[in-house]
Amino acid sequence: MMALLIKDWRLNAPATLCLFLIYAVLPFIIFFGRAADEGIQQSLRRDMFYECLMGSAFAGIAISLLIVPAFGAIAFARERRDRSAEFLAATSVARSRVVASKVVVAIALCMIPWMLSGILVVAAQAFQMNESNWFGVSLNGDNNLEPLSWLLRIHIMLFGIAWLLSSILRSETIAAAAAILGVVLLSIGYVVYRSRLEHFGSSFEAEATANLVATIATLTLGIGGFIAGTIIALRRVSP
Repeated sequence: MMALLIKDWRLNAPATLCLFLIYAVLPFIIFFGRAADEGIQQSLRRDMFYECLMGSAFAGIAISLLIVPAFGAIAFARERRDRSAEFLAATSVARSRVVASKVVVAIALCMIPWMLSGILVVAAQAFQMNESNWFGVSLNGDNNLEPLSWLLRIHIMLFGIAWLLSSILRSETIAAAAAILGVVLLSIGYVVYRSRLEHFGSSFEAEATANLVATIATLTLGIGGFIAGTIIALRRVSP
């Protein structure tokens, strides 16, 4: 099993390295961007470091939306493309162990953005322990958690769709791109659906209804795609 885990980790190594590099440079990009506007002396204060780290935590989660689909797309498609799946099929390794290894590695990799963002948030709190505002939004308020909850749902949707397509296609690029396209189409549908609801009721009711529909759609596509892709992979006879 360990050999399978290492193999699947190596397949995802380039995307994982890219994710770590993004998180490594984000604080510097935000800091020097603010320093260019306010001056280097004005930027060297505790509030600025706090805002840079918190901004990097949120920005990293958002940017990882482009990388998370790769973790699902690479799972099965790449091995069929380079024909290494045929070698695995010819060995005595059970298909369930092969799929289980991919599930463990892919889910662990999808948790990396949240882990890194959590580290940045903890580091930010070390600079400023008292209650503060991040771009005018209270860190202790419910409004600050809403974007994170949506990002989590979108992450699940992206991964699930890419995982399902990976079990069918031979191109991880197409699988990842299709997952991202699905999110774009759902976002457009959300805006159109909400605008139509506002013609028949209040803005608050329209937002609540549209959010409920979007939540059900994202979780259904994400979790359903993951389950369906896993079943397809387990039942696949030929690579």
